[in-house]
Amino acid sequence: MASVVPNHINVCLIRANDRKMVWQYSWLGDDPTKWTGLHENDSKGHTWFHSPVSIATTAEHYSLFLVAEDKCLYQANFDLNDTGDYSPWVKVAGTMAAPPAVAYDNGVVHIVFVGIDGGLHYKTWTFKGGVYNPTGDVSSKLADGFDGAISPAVVITGGKISVFAVHKHEQSLHVHDVGKQHNSHHSNALPGRWTGGLKAVSLKPGEWDVCGISPEGHINHLRCRTGGRIQLEEMREVQVIGTDAILSKDGKIELFATTRTHEVRHRTLQNDKWNPWDIVGGTIVTLPRAVAHTAGSLAVFGLGGNAVAYGNVRNRATGKWSGWFALPQATGLTECVG
Repeated sequence: MASVVPNHINVCLIRANDRKMVWQYSWLGDDPTKWTGLHENDSKGHTWFHSPVSIATTAEHYSLFLVAEDKCLYQANFDLNDTGDYSPWVKVAGTMAAPPAVAYDNGVVHIVFVGIDGGLHYKTWTFKGGVYNPTGDVSSKLADGFDGAISPAVVITGGKISVFAVHKHEQSLHVHDVGKQHNSHHSNALPGRWTGGLKAVSLKPGEWDVCGISPEGHINHLRCRTGGRIQLEEMREVQVIGTDAILSKDGKIELFATTRTHEVRHRTLQNDKWNPWDIVGGTIVTLPRAVAHTAGSLAVFGLGGNAVAYGNVRNRATGKWSGWFALPQATGLTECVG
């Protein structure tokens, strides 16, 4: 899921019967009625597994990543104005059993994944004109021994690249600081036990926040602040099956969770303090996927038990949620919104 210009939201979905990617967009993201129907994507014979992952690159462009039947990672790029469509799919990495983590900084796309070999892999490519540039990419294995069923996380802050992954046997979270030569020159085991749902974000240079799920189903929140001070907080008041955390466009972290009773909750980290949980409601059976298209905007999406994609948008003026609405024609779906 991505927003490449204000008010614009792109959503990607996987159809259950043939595992093809379909997509749709809103040209007025605060209005639940302003959505197109489904658009077909030419999957070039591929079938897709796991949730789509996307990253906005430059204005009017974003990159979409999907894992195919051969367990390899493929990428296509969306161009809002020139084509209004996706470029052909290109194989960029493999093989893996869970979606990658991606980030974009200063013209470079960063891709992190745990291979089926348990290796933590990292690669980059230089974004040029919205096309994959295989002659401009670099890849390396940072370390071994990680859980291939759990997607890693990556964050870039103050020019520093930090990669997070869960150890296969210990359920411990490790952070790898990646050097300019694309090697892990520093690795640490972090506090807590982790079973997935990783998402890393950064509000200030040199600082990061990581959210994920503990074995008990609680939300772990790690914060790293100036000077490298790391603190773990466990949110025990709710048990969850999925989380998402994003940066708002106005200096806050927005955290969403799908509870074990399939209710979506939301809270905000502002001035290093969490606001109380806001019950967004619904009956969502996947992890929540959130996006902010402009300052003050916020939207969240997921699949219901009926395999329909639903959205909920927050009014920028009142702070109230619209209520869950079905995306047009978005039925018979699997995996998660991306």
